[in-house]
Amino acid sequence: MASRGTSFGKRERDRAKKEKQTIKAERRVERAAGTDEDDDTPAPLTRPMEEVLADVEALHIQLDEGLIDAEDFADKREELMAQIKVD
Repeated sequence: MASRGTSFGKRERDRAKKEKQTIKAERRVERAAGTDEDDDTPAPLTRPMEEVLADVEALHIQLDEGLIDAEDFADKREELMAQIKVD
């Protein structure tokens, strides 16, 4: 029997993945331009490097175990690195 192409579920997953990528790309452009839609958001917190690195380590474990994908890992790691307090 001939294959009908991709299944409905796969098409939906691909569509959702592309939509998520588009949203992330728009967010990156906004951050790069310095225009944030939410003007009332607080400034990022700064934390001691040891605390942030412990969170990054936990993030690596989540990635290794497959609990998060590479894109989410990169976004969360970027957020954590922005929190490092430099003495």
